Amino acid sequence: MEDNQNDKKYIIEIKSGLYVSIDKFGNVYTFTKNIEKATKTSHLDSAMGIAERCYGTVKEYRMKHEILEVVE
Repeated sequence: MEDNQNDKKYIIEIKSGLYVSIDKFGNVYTFTKNIEKATKTSHLDSAMGIAERCYGTVKEYRMKHEILEVVE
């Protein structure tokens, strides 16, 4: 299955293992070491603007799914 451009998500990394988290109103930036709590956006331009303001870099976020065998 080919990746759809609209399905891509981006996060902002400040330094190795430190990510930007934005409040629900979009006006307060905090930082987290938990990548699951990092703000994810599908808008690259928006992510680039935030990264510039926070001196970070934009990273593509991909969630990995693992298929396990069901044992009955």
